Amino acid sequence: MLKKQTAAEKQAEAAAAHLAAVQALFVDHLPIVRSLVLALWPDFDGANDIVQETFLTVNRRAASFKLGTDFTAWVASIARFKIKEAWASKYRSFEILSPKIVDSLISTMPGESDRQLELSALKECMERLSPKAGAIVEMRYEQSHSLKEIGDRIGWTAGSVHVALSRARMLLRDCVHAKLAKAQ
Repeated sequence: MLKKQTAAEKQAEAAAAHLAAVQALFVDHLPIVRSLVLALWPDFDGANDIVQETFLTVNRRAASFKLGTDFTAWVASIARFKIKEAWASKYRSFEILSPKIVDSLISTMPGESDRQLELSALKECMERLSPKAGAIVEMRYEQSHSLKEIGDRIGWTAGSVHVALSRARMLLRDCVHAKLAKAQ
């Protein structure tokens, strides 16, 4: 015999499904959150801590997010407060970036549709790179390998990898800018 769910059980199940949906959105938007934090924080370790703190806050406040609304804006506001908290705790005696500057930088963050256009253009531009350059970019930015690790894998020096990455980034930047200009 099937047991009917109580209202409390249904509510708990709905809350768990909502939390899972918000967590999935965070994972989907992780590159945006990480790039925002890295733009405003001077070191990778500190930035990773802020991203983790942002995720924890997103989990705690998931119930306040309405699915279907602008997740990017919501998570960016949380990240902004986490960055401000980190600046305040690390640099109590002086302020490196004023809250107005942080707010200004956050306000220039592209919207969801702009981000999708950029990602689409980047994907097309990545396909234009040589196979070796594409592999190096992937190892560095998708797999987070150091220049030395990449060099060891492909038989190059870290300096050669750095030069190849610099050239690939320049080509990608120019290609993406051209595609976005054409789209406007």
